[in-house]
Amino acid sequence: MYDSLSNDMKQLTNVSLKPLLSSWTMDTQSISTALATLPQYVFPPQHARIPITPANVLPIALPPLTLYLFLCYLVRRPNTRPIRLALFPVVVPWLWWLTFHVAWFPERTMAWNVPFTTTGVLFVTRAAEYTLSSTPALKLSERTPGDGGPAHSYSRLSPTRPTYLKVYYALSDSNELVQAHRGVGWTFGTGQGLHLPPLQSRRPTAHRGAWLKSTAVYDVMLNYLVVDAINTWWRTVPAITDPRYTPQAYEHLSLPMRVLVPVSVMLVVRSYMSMWYSFAGVLDVLGGAEPSTWPVLFGEPWKATSLHALWSTEWHQLSRHLFLTTLGYPLRALFGTPGLTLGAFASSGLYHKYVTSHPIPHPSNNHPN
Repeated sequence: MYDSLSNDMKQLTNVSLKPLLSSWTMDTQSISTALATLPQYVFPPQHARIPITPANVLPIALPPLTLYLFLCYLVRRPNTRPIRLALFPVVVPWLWWLTFHVAWFPERTMAWNVPFTTTGVLFVTRAAEYTLSSTPALKLSERTPGDGGPAHSYSRLSPTRPTYLKVYYALSDSNELVQAHRGVGWTFGTGQGLHLPPLQSRRPTAHRGAWLKSTAVYDVMLNYLVVDAINTWWRTVPAITDPRYTPQAYEHLSLPMRVLVPVSVMLVVRSYMSMWYSFAGVLDVLGGAEPSTWPVLFGEPWKATSLHALWSTEWHQLSRHLFLTTLGYPLRALFGTPGLTLGAFASSGLYHKYVTSHPIPHPSNNHPN
């Protein structure tokens, strides 16, 4: 009897469980395959991206950027949260697509791709923050958007102003928020502990002409010469520029070169980022912005006396708010200060992995700049 019952159970198992187990295995494989290919959809390879041309740049870039500008206008106005929340599933994925699914420049021009990708990621995170925020974006001196603080009773954004002034102030106010990557003078930047390097105290921010001359000469042209000189030197060292030597490049370098190369990388990062940042600042100040809204991006890292001073003051704070809002603050809510620290470092690691990592072709395929 037991043998018969055992045979019946085996047959029942074969009939009822085998298809279920087979289906479960197939579903598991499908999920694994989908997870393995997910990064290719989120961060598609360069050859799979839409190349930008003079004919398609406006149809591709203008709509999402205009929508982002409109979002910056909304977050500076009261009682706009329902509209901003409704824009979240549109503007955030659209800006992400514009950042990672469009090839702005060829692979070899990493020096151009990195600033564009970095700006795109900042726009994506800011768009998510602005759509979800329960309060308007405020400057340190404001009680309500555009009022200029207690000393100004008449708001720049007041609905009683003439139409042409409302349009002008709305556009200038929104554009100011678009450019406030670090949040200098805003509650989300300076108001949350943003530090400026001591070098800023030596800048002539009180005099527009002097600031323009100093910034154009020292922060734009001089930094360009530094980047060009180091890049020229790098081209003479195959262990640096030839991919055949990576990732064991340092094995082919002498001890002095193992010191000089990291130092040169630090100088290039500082000079290259400062050059573009200062160039944008010169254009903005020429357009009427105050020099104080464009403080120096970097301090003097070689003068830092500790790692804390290096990373919190002397190095740039351009992505500080990004690291805090993406993983720093969420993990702090769960684990306190250790979660904030680990979350910010994790966000920084992911950022540098996927945003500033671009394939660099063999130097023989490069064209002279």
